[in-house]
Amino acid sequence: MGVVSGIHFTTKLVGLNFDQSRAILNSRAEKNGRPNQPATDIDASWLWYKFMKRAGGPFANIIDLIMWLARDGFAVTVVCDADERHHSKRDSIKRRVTREYARLAAIEAKGTIMKLSLKLRNGNYADAKEREELEDKRDWLGKYVSSAEGSGSGPPDDFFNALRDALTARDPGHHGGSIRVVKAIWQADFYIAGRMAKGETAALCSLMMQTILSMLGKNVCA
Repeated sequence: MGVVSGIHFTTKLVGLNFDQSRAILNSRAEKNGRPNQPATDIDASWLWYKFMKRAGGPFANIIDLIMWLARDGFAVTVVCDADERHHSKRDSIKRRVTREYARLAAIEAKGTIMKLSLKLRNGNYADAKEREELEDKRDWLGKYVSSAEGSGSGPPDDFFNALRDALTARDPGHHGGSIRVVKAIWQADFYIAGRMAKGETAALCSLMMQTILSMLGKNVCA
């Protein structure tokens, strides 16, 4: 999270398996008046980027993770960023510029691919060497387009509504778990930080990601 001095009110769980982590979170939940129902917050946008290249796409993987936690008894609060983030969040502006540049570059590359494919189809090349060069350039541009379109694609505009509707339609099971989807006023980071500082949540999902994802076979952490 991008919160200054966040380390002063958070504890990072390192070297523990999921059951050990859960026991610690249960203890915190009991102190907060919620025995056996540890409250866990998830930054939905952060997860989107983590699951960007996972099979099935980020949205389906986010749903799977949230449902897995809820069915194990966690009270999950899923926090989405606001539609517009504060102007002081400069990284958001930079990412938006990067995404737009990648989109325009991909469009230009697609045009070049079409021209190269047309030349190859019509035999507009001098010899086998030139044909090979055209094919190599076309293939390279194809890989570039795939990379440009996939690197920086943030959550869709209707992310909050889609996530809320998809999770509302699912049963969290019979272990006391629950799911709540909220939209922050500005940014999920600060909403979650406030809840942690006030003892309203026992954990931020990213602090448990390595253990949780390894349990689910989703090895996406750096």
